Amino acid sequence: MRLHILHDRAGRILAASSAQAEEDGLVVPRPVPISPGQTAVELEVPGEYRDSDLQEICRELRVGAEKQLVSRKASE
Repeated sequence: MRLHILHDRAGRILAASSAQAEEDGLVVPRPVPISPGQTAVELEVPGEYRDSDLQEICRELRVGAEKQLVSRKASE
């Protein structure tokens, strides 16, 4: 599963939407940066979180230095 993600400099996910929905022909708004220090990326969700909803993904993961989603707990 791929997501459009908006994150801050610390890697905290501020917003997310499904990239898969676009591939399925649906119109889904992408989060866009509106403040300095925010970045929008498209990233793959790790396998162990593929069945999670967006709220859980945003709560449990963050964007790591290598521009990939990583566990917030592992990086603290």
